[in-house]
This record gives sequence, C-alpha cells and structure tokens, in this order.
Amino acid sequence: MPKQTQKNKETIKGTITKEQWYMIVGCFGYALCLIADYILELLPNGKITWEIQSSSEKLLHILEGTSTTRFQISGIMGVLSMTMIAVGLLGIAFYMKSFVPRTAIVLEIFGVSSAVMGAVFHLISTSNMWLIVRMGLSETSYSVATDFVNVHKIILIADAICYTIMSIALFIPIIMKKTVLPRWACIFNVILLTFALSPLGLSGNFSLCGLIMCLGLVVLSFIYKKPKVL
Repeated sequence: MPKQTQKNKETIKGTITKEQWYMIVGCFGYALCLIADYILELLPNGKITWEIQSSSEKLLHILEGTSTTRFQISGIMGVLSMTMIAVGLLGIAFYMKSFVPRTAIVLEIFGVSSAVMGAVFHLISTSNMWLIVRMGLSETSYSVATDFVNVHKIILIADAICYTIMSIALFIPIIMKKTVLPRWACIFNVILLTFALSPLGLSGNFSLCGLIMCLGLVVLSFIYKKPKVL
C-alpha cells in the first residue's frame, strides 16, 4: 500500500512540468501586482488615474488624509510580484522553446527585462505619491514628484518596449500555428488584452491582463499537450 501511494504521488507530480509550475508562479505574481495596484490607485478620496495625475489640484485632493505607509506597502508588493512575474514569463518562454527555439530566446530576454523594468516602474509610481504626501501635499511637492517621474521616464518607455517585443514574439508563433495551441490562443497576450480592456478604465488593467495571459496559457498547456519525444 505505501508503495502504491508513493507511485501515485510520483504520477501526480509528473503531470505538471517545470514550465507549468513557473507559469503558475507568474499567475500569483500578477495577482499580487494587481493588489499592489489597487493599494496605490484606489484611495479613500477617489481613484488615481493618468488624467488625475496631470492636475495638481485634483491629485492633491485625492491624496489628502493618505498615509505614506500605503505607498511603501504597494512598492514592496510590486517589486516582489515582479520577481514572481519574471519566473512566470520564463515559464512561457520555456514552454515555447520546444516549438520555436529562437523565438523563445527573445521571449526570455525581453520577458525578464520587462519584469525588471516593471519593478522599477512600480517603485517610481509609488515613490512619486510618497514624495507628494511626505512633503506636505503642496504645489512644490507635486512639482518635485513630477520632475522625479520625468527624469526616469526613459525606464517607463523601455518597459513598454520590452513588453511589446515579448508580446509580438508570443503572438506570431501561435497565430502561425507553430505550436500545438489553437490560433485563438493568441488572445492570451498581455498587450492585446490591455488594448481590448483599456476602454473599461479598470484599475490595475495591465496586471489583470497579465494574470489572464498567464492563467490562460497554463490552462491551455494542460489541455493541448506537447508531442512526446521518442
């Protein structure tokens, strides 16, 4: 009986591949990042949006009564989540490696790069709000924080470029039927999903789309098995 139990455990363990475990970690990473986004954006006085941030009067009003601790927590969670997301994106790259080895290298490089840039992006966003609150919610604090973001804007642009290249590298093999996945699986792509859901104006939209991408691909990887190498 003990031998049979051990055999069953080994069978269950063998049903999940390394890349699938990595993608599952990525799902948790995007979920954690989504929570961090909510902590950063959804404040008691209203929701922080790009439009709100362009107006000192509106932003300072929303930040009234907010503790700097909130942004510290969001920043820490954001960096931790990006570490997990990097693992998840590597999982996607490893999964694609058996189908399109060269494209998988692109996925690895730009997937990890986008996660690293994303961690810095989240720190910049949280530090921006932290500075405004810490400096007394004045016009001066808004000006300093805005300058801080503008100085580091190149990082935000680099993050967007890395994610775009990664998404294109993921989209093409699936739509061209280079994998076992059906063509419609190409919808599980963070950039495509972001554009599709952006009109809804959801908080943490990018993190939500990343979660849908990782979750969709890991589920499909269980349904559409890779051919066994004899």
